Amino acid sequence: MGLVLSIIGATAGLGAAVARLRSEADNESARLWRENAEAERARGDRLEQALSELQGRVTRLEAENAVLRSLATGAGAVEELRALVARQHAEVLTAVASMRLCGALGTAPGN
Repeated sequence: MGLVLSIIGATAGLGAAVARLRSEADNESARLWRENAEAERARGDRLEQALSELQGRVTRLEAENAVLRSLATGAGAVEELRALVARQHAEVLTAVASMRLCGALGTAPGN
């Protein structure tokens, strides 16, 4: 009977040791998973920040590209010239109309 109790005690002790080792392994695994999740979260934050910075750079480069295209094609100068011609054309039409009116009235322009 003493032998049976010794065997039961040894088995119980062995079972408790196995349970403790398994618990420690589970705790270590959980800790590693937590650390890995935190590292992935930090990596995700860094990637989001880098993406945001890259989007800002792309926006600035597109604006600079538009300016350079305008300079290369002379679009700004063409638009300024168009506005000048339109303004001067209107002035000439006004002067011609004034001359016609003066001619019809028999007076000199500006009187």
